[in-house]
Amino acid sequence: MEWKTRGARQAEQIEVMRRLWTEDLVTFAGKFHTLVDVNLLPVPVAAADPDLVRRIVGRRRQAGRPHR
Repeated sequence: MEWKTRGARQAEQIEVMRRLWTEDLVTFAGKFHTLVDVNLLPVPVAAADPDLVRRIVGRRRQAGRPHR
């Protein structure tokens, strides 16, 4: 993965995850990812919050720990 595109790649991944968590069948064509008629099971029980993922990653980086 190119370091320069990490932000755009992450934004696209968050968009894909939001759609997978909220739609029954997802078709997506982006710059980095392509999905055709994909579903995700089981869906999260609680409301999906990809921004939570972004905040956790940011806190790990502030603490000097690598993102897994």
